[in-house]
Amino acid sequence: SNVSLDGATVESNNTTFGAVRLDDSTAVIKGSSISSNTTVGLQAFQNFDSPKGGLAQVYNSTIRGVMGGAMAYGNSELQFHQNTLVEGTGAGSYGVLLDGATATASQSRIIGDKNGVLFTNDMGSESPGKLVLDNSSVEGRSGSAIVVEGYPGEEMEVEVDVRNGSTLTGGNGTLLEVNGGAKASMNVDN
Repeated sequence: SNVSLDGATVESNNTTFGAVRLDDSTAVIKGSSISSNTTVGLQAFQNFDSPKGGLAQVYNSTIRGVMGGAMAYGNSELQFHQNTLVEGTGAGSYGVLLDGATATASQSRIIGDKNGVLFTNDMGSESPGKLVLDNSSVEGRSGSAIVVEGYPGEEMEVEVDVRNGSTLTGGNGTLLEVNGGAKASMNVDN
């Protein structure tokens, strides 16, 4: 499916799904406010055995959720542009969660109450996770800017590119935290 939101307001109290959920679907979101009072503002998923995943292209918008701002699984991609804010508002929340997926942020902000960006391998994805920051910021208010949460015995690789004056801020002073059996590479070109 293809979804277009322009100047829209989406608010959800669904206890299972995000305010906007993309299953192998594409969304273009412009000048909109998306919020979940219970879960995640924006979700992008790759269905089982599907060759592709969800794709969200977000411009000049605000995406908020109590558990986290946005999450993407499998071969999915989140693109944040033009002063977009992605924020986890609840205690212990993340800004963006990636499981084998890619997120790019250009002139945008990602904020989590705990961690800014959280990489996991909960779904056992074989795809590497990737985060690209271009003139953007990631902040974990009480935790780390970026956390890579690996599991012993499971391969997991992530790549982080920090470009053009992008900043990382961790409330605990940690910019990149790597746990378990994960491997992470961070390229800084500021």
